[in-house]
Amino acid sequence: MKTLILGMGNSILSDDAVGLIAAKRVFEALNSAIRNPQSAISLRLSESGGLNLLDIITGYDRLIVIDSIKTGKFAPGEVVEIDAKSRLGSHRLLSSHDVSLFEAVDMGRKLGSKIPEKIKIFGIEIVNNTDFNEKLTPAIEKELDNIVKEIIQQIKKEQI
Repeated sequence: MKTLILGMGNSILSDDAVGLIAAKRVFEALNSAIRNPQSAISLRLSESGGLNLLDIITGYDRLIVIDSIKTGKFAPGEVVEIDAKSRLGSHRLLSSHDVSLFEAVDMGRKLGSKIPEKIKIFGIEIVNNTDFNEKLTPAIEKELDNIVKEIIQQIKKEQI
């Protein structure tokens, strides 16, 4: 079963990079634990959304998306599961100017593309996604190890 871990974010907008960073760490941890070559895990990082995502996710059986969210409803660093109904997410997941991830998945399926059947989306509550900075805020940096552990636990628990 081919699995894709898709890290999303913007590497120069402070905490918005947390999805990119966490995805790399989750991939490294899971990939080092795999002993079965049939359970291939791939990593892709994207700083864009929309229809570009179709090319990235096509051909996989499972998709794990990690991105930042800024809602003010959760503590900084809290990991939240996202679905199409929750209406949580960054502009890469939910966009009024482009196709959202959810719309891209639906479109790919209607077009007959091999779109992952199992999709899990993790949003990470952040503090700052507006300042140009290649570093995470101290609040998110402090939570990074816990964020990665939480996502790995959820992946293993649900056998995503």
